Formats: sequence, C-alpha cells, structure tokens
Amino acid sequence: MRFPRATRHLEVEGEGFDFLGFHHRWVRARGTVSPSRVCFLARWPSRKAAQHARDRIRQMTERKRLL
Repeated sequence: MRFPRATRHLEVEGEGFDFLGFHHRWVRARGTVSPSRVCFLARWPSRKAAQHARDRIRQMTERKRLL
C-alpha cells in the first residue's frame, strides 16, 4: 500500500497510546486457534476522558442541583 509523503507511520506495541481522547492498542482476536491470528486496533475512551465524563455526570446529578 502506498501512503502520501506527509503520512507518518507509527509502530504500535506494548501499552498502546492515547490520541483524541481514546486509547489505541493492537489486540489479537480471541477464539482462533490458527497461527495466523487476526490482529486489529482496539479503541476505548482514555482514562482522562472517562474521568472527565464521570466528573461531568457527578456535577449534573448533585443533590442541590436536583432539588
């Protein structure tokens, strides 16, 4: 596959990386026995983004705000 000259390549190994509020990591698919297991890039909200969402929910559901 050819990429434009400005495209940067990134090697994702180990713990992965945070980008735009999501944590990205290479993960092998479960349940396959073949040696050529399928790998994919898994994404989930980063710890910082999840904490921000919890704080915002906590702020919006304070008792003094509900009454």
